[in-house]
Amino acid sequence: MPVTVRDPSLTGLGHAARAAQRWRDRGYGVQVVDLPFVGSPTLAEPPAGSPASKSAEGFAGEIMAILFADTVSFSRLTDVAVRRFVQHFMGGVAQLVAQYAQTPTVLNTSGEDLHAVFDSVETAGCFALELTELMSRTDWAAKELPADLSLRVALHAGPVWCYTNPVTGKADYTGAHVTRAARLEPITPPGHVYATYGFASIAAAEGVDAFACEYVGETPLAKSAGLCPTYHVRRKS
Repeated sequence: MPVTVRDPSLTGLGHAARAAQRWRDRGYGVQVVDLPFVGSPTLAEPPAGSPASKSAEGFAGEIMAILFADTVSFSRLTDVAVRRFVQHFMGGVAQLVAQYAQTPTVLNTSGEDLHAVFDSVETAGCFALELTELMSRTDWAAKELPADLSLRVALHAGPVWCYTNPVTGKADYTGAHVTRAARLEPITPPGHVYATYGFASIAAAEGVDAFACEYVGETPLAKSAGLCPTYHVRRKS
């Protein structure tokens, strides 16, 4: 009998629930084990109405897929070339997003960096591969940009906190798992997509067949963030 463990404090239809539904659809009985509520350590409450008390409100836990991408060779671009990069690469990303029925829940850019959050590992993986393919199939030299422009893309999935960013007023995600995805991106080889064990295991549990996750090994993360079982995400031949 298939067994799934869930955290009842997390909101929404998470990956464990979707995996359980897939099993039920195939005729299996599913045993669901709820994690006991342990609670948070007791901390002194900030004064009512203070910025600290306001920023602590409105957080919701969800399991999401997280993407970080960085453009290799961007630092060599001149101001004129940066404008071409925005037109041809960022414009291409905008067209790619418009093609998706399930758009990213959050999509941010900063110079050469791109950060996105998805509620589906399948959508996140396909989007990551299409990003690298957009970069590899474009004749950048013809657009007066470095011919060797490429992307490093990292994927992770795990519980993150959704909140309204008090600076921008927009929905955003934060937490240790967002940081983990960010630490994988710098050590990803240019032109490739790497994923963590968390991402690969959810993709396997949900029966994703749009791409394969091939084990690379224990990879040291950036900024001395420890070792991570790492997977190479690629199209299935």
